[in-house]
Amino acid sequence: MIVSEFLAELKRDGVHVSLDGGELVIKGNKAALTPERIGELKANKAAILGFLNEISGGSDTDEPITVQQRPEHIPLSLVQQSYWFLNQLEDGQGATYNMPIAFRIKGELNVDAIREAMTMILQRHEALRTNFVMVADEPGQVIQDEVELDFDIIDIEGLMPNVAELESEINRRLIDVIRQPFDLENEPLFRVRLLRITATDHVMIMCMHHIVSDGWSLNILSKEFIQLYGAVSAGKGNILPPLPIQYADYAIWQSEHIKGAPYDRQLDYWKQKLAGLPPLLELPSDRPRPPAQSYRGETCKFTISKSLVDELTEFSRRESTTLFNVLLTGLDILLARYADTEDIAVGTAIANRSRPELEGLIGFFVNTVVLRNRVDSNTTFRDLLKQVTTTTLEAYANPDVPFDGVVEALQPERSLSVPPIFQVMFRLHNQTVQKASTDQGSDIEAITTETKTAKLDINFSLVETEQGIQGNIEYATDLFDPDTIERMAGHYLNLLQSVTNYVDDPVSRLPMLTDAEMEKVHEWNATNEVYPQDECMHQLFEKVVARVPNKRAYVVGDESFTYRQLNDKANRIAHYLKANGIGPEVRVGLCVGRTPHMAIGALGIFKSDGVYVPLDP
Repeated sequence: MIVSEFLAELKRDGVHVSLDGGELVIKGNKAALTPERIGELKANKAAILGFLNEISGGSDTDEPITVQQRPEHIPLSLVQQSYWFLNQLEDGQGATYNMPIAFRIKGELNVDAIREAMTMILQRHEALRTNFVMVADEPGQVIQDEVELDFDIIDIEGLMPNVAELESEINRRLIDVIRQPFDLENEPLFRVRLLRITATDHVMIMCMHHIVSDGWSLNILSKEFIQLYGAVSAGKGNILPPLPIQYADYAIWQSEHIKGAPYDRQLDYWKQKLAGLPPLLELPSDRPRPPAQSYRGETCKFTISKSLVDELTEFSRRESTTLFNVLLTGLDILLARYADTEDIAVGTAIANRSRPELEGLIGFFVNTVVLRNRVDSNTTFRDLLKQVTTTTLEAYANPDVPFDGVVEALQPERSLSVPPIFQVMFRLHNQTVQKASTDQGSDIEAITTETKTAKLDINFSLVETEQGIQGNIEYATDLFDPDTIERMAGHYLNLLQSVTNYVDDPVSRLPMLTDAEMEKVHEWNATNEVYPQDECMHQLFEKVVARVPNKRAYVVGDESFTYRQLNDKANRIAHYLKANGIGPEVRVGLCVGRTPHMAIGALGIFKSDGVYVPLDP
C-alpha cells in the first residue's frame, strides 16, 4: 500500500485521518470505513503515523469546531466570498450558480406533509435562512429566525395530449424554476415547486443558490426530505437529531483559524504548482470563442459499463491508487491529444468536510482545486497514473485556499471569454438517493435536471451507480456542437477500455478512435496515384509547365509564381549547380525558411541531378 494514495482516497470519501499525541484519530464518514479499509489502517499504522508526522511537522491541531459566539457582523466563508462577488458581477440577475435536485413521486401524495417536511428542513439549517448584505463595506451573513417556505404547486394535468409532449413540458417547467434568479439580499435562497401531473403523479424540484449549498448538500437535502416526509405522513413529526453546529459557526471559526503561516504555505504551493501555466487549453471548437461567455450550455450523456468500472477499479487497487485517478489519467490523455499539448490543467471539486461536525450541514464547503499534469506521449500509462496520483494527493493536502484566492495570487491575464486557470472540470460523485418508498405508498425517484448552462468550456461529471458510471458532459454551446461532444465521449470510452491492455506502453499507443473512424482515416489516406515510373519529379513538373505555363503554381503570402516563372528560376539554379560540379549522388544542403526560395531551390537541385538535403534554419 502507498500511504499517500490511501489517505487521499479516504479524504475524498469524507474520512480524515490525523495525529493527536502520536495516535491516529479518525473522523468523518464512518460508512466509508469498510472492513477492508479498517484492515489496511491497522496493518499499516506505523507507516501512516510516519507519513503524517512528516507532512505535519509532528503535530496536528485538528480540534473539533464548536458553536461559536455570534458577532454582530457574521463573516462569509472564504468560498462564499468568491460567489458573492460573482453574483455582484451578474448584478444579481444570473442563475448560473443555482443548484437544483428533482424527484418524480408516484402514488398517493400528502401535500401538507411535503410542506411541513420542507419547513422543518428550512428551520433545521440556518444556511437556508441566510441572506447576504453589505455591512461597513464588507459582505456579511444575516440569519433570519423565521422564513416562510417558498413553496408553490403548478398544475399541468391534462395540458399535454401525449407522453412526449408531457415530458417536454415537465422539462420546460423545471428549467423555468432553475433559471429564476435569487435575490441574495432580500429573499429566501431555497425554493420548492411541485408539478401536479395527475392525482398520483408529481414532480418536485428543490433549488438553492450555490452560496448556501453544494453537491453534498443536495444529498443531505434529499435524504432528510425522504425521512421527514415519511415521518410526518405517519404522524411522527421531526425525527432528525439536532445538528451540532450551523454553517455560520463554521464561517466564524474559519475566519479565525484559516490564516497565517498554514494558509500562506498552501498558497505558496499553488503559486509554484501553477506557475507558467498556459492561459488557455486550446481544444478544437466548432466556432470561434465569443468576446464574452454567455454561459449557455447543453449536456451530453454517456455510460461507462459496470464491467469496465469493475475492471478499472480492480486495476486501481493493484496500482495502489483510486478509480478517480485512473479516470482522470484517461481524461488527461484525451485532452492532450485534442489540444496537441503536454501541459494539462483540469479543475476538480473537493468536499472539504473532513470533520464529522460538518457532515450533516447544508452549506457551501466545496472548494475547486487545479490538477496540473504533464502528458508526455512517450511515458507509460502506469507512470502517468503515478504522476496524476501524486498531483491529486498534493491538491488534497492544500485545500484551504479558495480558488478565487489562487487566481488573485497568480494574476493571469483576464478575459471575459476565457475562464481563468482551467477550462475543463472533472468530478466523480457517489450516487445520491435515487429511489425510495414510503409507508404511505409513495415511490420517490430522483430525475435528472439540466440547467442549460455551462460555467466552463467542458465539465465532465461522473456518477457512480449500481449499473456502472453515468457520465454527463456539460459543454458551452458557444463553442461546441452536440456531435463534437458525443465523439469526445466516445473517444474517452475507447481510451478507458484500452487502459489495462496498454498499461506499460507509451500513452501515445492507447487507441482512441472508433472502428468506423479508423476506416475513414484509411479511406482518407488512400492517396495512391498511378504515374510514370521512368520519369523523375522535375520531369513531370516540366510537362505541366508545357501544358499550362501561365497558370499560378505557387503562392506564399503576397508572392505568387506561374509554372513558367517557377521553372525558369529553378533552371537558373540548376545551371549554376551543374557549373559547380553538382551531379548524381552529390548532396546539396538547402537552408531557408518557408518561403518561395524553398520550392525554387529544391526544384533546381532536382534538375541538377543532385540530392536535396533540407536543413532546418
